[in-house]
Amino acid sequence: MAAAGEDRLHAGMLGYNPYATAEMEALAKVVQDGKSLAAATRAVDLASMTAREKDQYHVPKRGVVTLPPFDCVANRNPLPTGSGTLTYSERAHAMDSVWKNKGATAENASWLEQNMNYMLRLVDAEVKARHGGTSFTAVAETVNIIVVTGAANMNGVLSRRINLAQQLCKAREDLIRSKLQGEPLSLPICETDADGTPPPYRHLSIRSPSPTLHEPKLIATLPHVSDLMAPLAVVAQEQQVSH
Repeated sequence: MAAAGEDRLHAGMLGYNPYATAEMEALAKVVQDGKSLAAATRAVDLASMTAREKDQYHVPKRGVVTLPPFDCVANRNPLPTGSGTLTYSERAHAMDSVWKNKGATAENASWLEQNMNYMLRLVDAEVKARHGGTSFTAVAETVNIIVVTGAANMNGVLSRRINLAQQLCKAREDLIRSKLQGEPLSLPICETDADGTPPPYRHLSIRSPSPTLHEPKLIATLPHVSDLMAPLAVVAQEQQVSH
């Protein structure tokens, strides 16, 4: 289980791309180290929380509210008579995570219960989150999300690369056919999104002049596709500016 305050990994979800390589390798290392994926991703078994506990758990982590200060030295009470220490010790560990401190004790948890009980929902929610990694349901669901997201990302990357290679080869074929037969030439305009990935291609139709078939070095002197793409990209940019 990840230690209190430790950064958590992303398991991935629909609409979220973890940008797979480094993230997937980090998740695989969690498995190799024998640790819990559910705890490492904080995709813990939150199903055991009530709606109010979930709200108490998430709001402070988003930085929306400021927690009241807690003095671990001054705020101490003896444990109630006949009570076990396990619950208070678990709350003490959770308090360290909530207040980003170290060294909270069962006596601090006892004081919290008697003097600041409005904070118990948050502390108890943290206790449940810390124990979520032991839930086989949480682990199974987390692993499934990781595998499905990773496969979708891999397929998307492969499809883009194959599509790009296919389009470039087709552009060369169109060029050759146009040179030999005078047919319209269709070349892809390869742009990039903000993240650097190519979007679906647009095409410009260009009619090349009829070739001189007697020219012996025609095929050998055909320009490279990248040389053809550059001026077309300029044309596309000018069209976008004009619109």
